[in-house]
Amino acid sequence: MKEGDESDQEAFLRNRSLDEYVKTVMTHIRGCQKLSLELQGWHHYSDYVGVRNTIQEVNTRITNLITNIFQHQDIKLKLTHTKLLDQFDMVREGNDALLERINSDIDEASGLKKDTDFEPSVKVVQAPSSANTPSKNVVLMASRNVQKPQLFFKEKVDNSKKEPFIPMITEKPNSLKPLSILICLDGTQEYYSHPYEYELNHWMPDPAQLEKVKPRRPRPLGQTSLTMVTEVQQLEALVKELKTCSEIAVDLEHHAFRSYQGLTCLIQVSTRTKDYLIDPLALRGQLTILNEVFTNPKITKVLHGADFDILWLQRDCGVYVVNMFDTHQAAIVLEYPHRSLAALLSKFCDIQANKVYQRADWRIRPLPEDFMEYARQDSHYLLYVYDLMRNELIERGNQLNNLITAVYSRSVDICLKRYEKPFIGPESHMELYRRSRRTFDTKQMYALRELYLWRDNVAREQDESPDYVLPKHMLLQIAEVLPKEMQGVLACCNPIPPLVKTELLTIHTIIRAAREQKLLPVLEQSVEQQIPQVQLQMEELNTGLVISKHDLSTVDENPTDLPTLLNPRETLLGDLFSQPRVDVRVKLKSRMFGCVTSHLKHKDSLHREITKEFMSPYERYTAYQELKPHLDGERKKREEPVDEAHIARVKEHFLCLSNNTPQEKSEAEEANVVIKQKRPRPSKEKKKSEMNTPIVLGDEGQRGRGFKSNMKSFSFGRGNTSRGGSRR
Repeated sequence: MKEGDESDQEAFLRNRSLDEYVKTVMTHIRGCQKLSLELQGWHHYSDYVGVRNTIQEVNTRITNLITNIFQHQDIKLKLTHTKLLDQFDMVREGNDALLERINSDIDEASGLKKDTDFEPSVKVVQAPSSANTPSKNVVLMASRNVQKPQLFFKEKVDNSKKEPFIPMITEKPNSLKPLSILICLDGTQEYYSHPYEYELNHWMPDPAQLEKVKPRRPRPLGQTSLTMVTEVQQLEALVKELKTCSEIAVDLEHHAFRSYQGLTCLIQVSTRTKDYLIDPLALRGQLTILNEVFTNPKITKVLHGADFDILWLQRDCGVYVVNMFDTHQAAIVLEYPHRSLAALLSKFCDIQANKVYQRADWRIRPLPEDFMEYARQDSHYLLYVYDLMRNELIERGNQLNNLITAVYSRSVDICLKRYEKPFIGPESHMELYRRSRRTFDTKQMYALRELYLWRDNVAREQDESPDYVLPKHMLLQIAEVLPKEMQGVLACCNPIPPLVKTELLTIHTIIRAAREQKLLPVLEQSVEQQIPQVQLQMEELNTGLVISKHDLSTVDENPTDLPTLLNPRETLLGDLFSQPRVDVRVKLKSRMFGCVTSHLKHKDSLHREITKEFMSPYERYTAYQELKPHLDGERKKREEPVDEAHIARVKEHFLCLSNNTPQEKSEAEEANVVIKQKRPRPSKEKKKSEMNTPIVLGDEGQRGRGFKSNMKSFSFGRGNTSRGGSRR
């Protein structure tokens, strides 16, 4: 069997055309259908374990094969764990989506969608009028038959999420440091360094750029030559001519609806005498030669509102700018009330700018005459505006030319910007949800997140803008309604976007998955939780911060629910129109005075926490008055002199008492006492004389006398007083 299968495969793959392949596949399919019809009562055979396992194995292989085929075409089907009839319906819907894509690709490849002799359709829309400004006509010029310029680029546009934007520059003219594009890491995102970062950081304006000049009024548009640059030879001649200029004016026209990252469709360059229109679509990949002029620090490039122009030049042209003067930044420094280019042209040139083609499709080729006149007008008068604003900045600045220096510094910051691809993450849909001001449950939020990510993935693959794939209002409508059927998805879109038709099955699968999610209640925050709470630490109190109930710095700028005299109420700062009850009591010890401190108890818990360790000056004075007698007594004790002699005498007295205290006597001493008692008593005169004799403390000879006689003759105090009261 294996040898026969290999021989059949070789015969099948040998020199066959597409039609022969299709015929062979259809023949095998018909044979399988005949065999399946002949197998009657197959469900009876499923009782056997071997037959049942074989059927399940074949069923799993077929299901996985069909799923892989659809996944290869970015169509997600969940054929597992579903009923057989549902599987047939899903496969039928997938086939319809595939056939729709195939028909669209065949029509585009065969040229049926292309009309070579098309004329752009002009639509005139009446703008709303007011009492001050009359109504104006807005011209929208576009064509459905414009082919995408990306299809003719030699290098395919990279919209992937994995790879960061890689600069297109291969040479670095006017460099102070050799070309080195290094990959850097910012958190978790990678990016490539700015090629001219070193040159921009070390660039300083020339002293001649900080001096006044005589404004040179430009020639009328009819008397100024206009050159359309569409070939490499014309581009090289333009670069040679621009090198001889000291300043040039630059402007760009951009298109973002039929491209994911956007397209630079036109570059306008004006000198003092000529105007040029460069076609970046025809010269894709050849515009890096402009760096010889745009990075020359001796040539001033004048732009208006260059925040996006700098990024578009890096992305589509590989062009970087050194020495730029942004007239929009100059208008900000000069504090103009109106800072648009139309306002500057009206102020300095007395010209009303024609903005009827601002929303035009600049991919149209060849460019109509009206488009060309509109495009050259933006850069034709820009050098004259630059002269006037430059003189005004110097006049209004100080001796150091601070104003014009600030404009150049801001312009350098704009030139240092790097282009990065748009980043879409799992939480990117939340910004759209907040702006919509709608309330979604968990099912609707799941649908919104998945549809938002699906829209971004399709836009990257097809190189279309997300709004072209599915506009935002339609996205919100589908996520809110959650239609059960695919016709309901189409009913939410009017008009139906082309990619919604081809990807209808994928959208329906996302909605079905959203409807299967668990419905959880959405907890809305109360008003008290939304108001920020005021929390003050004791460290702030120690620095001198005083809490006032009338301090509304933490409240919104225009509050509508503040308490009034007629409607008083409690707030986070207490009652604004009545003082809280204060109870004063003495408690704890003061760290300052070492004794008591006053403790304030407010009915408001917040004030109680704040003021439990705080003492006003009056409270400190009252506490000091209460402590003053105690402090004075302690101070007097410390000031009195200490009588060391008196202390020594008292000590000697108590030592003498301890020595004269009778102690236990031995047998020999008791015998001596008995002998002494047997001695004859002295006469009265002799006894009287002995009593008048003073006793010397500590004499060993007097230990035999009784304790009573010693106490009678001992004197206390400073003088020795006898028994009779006389002082010796």
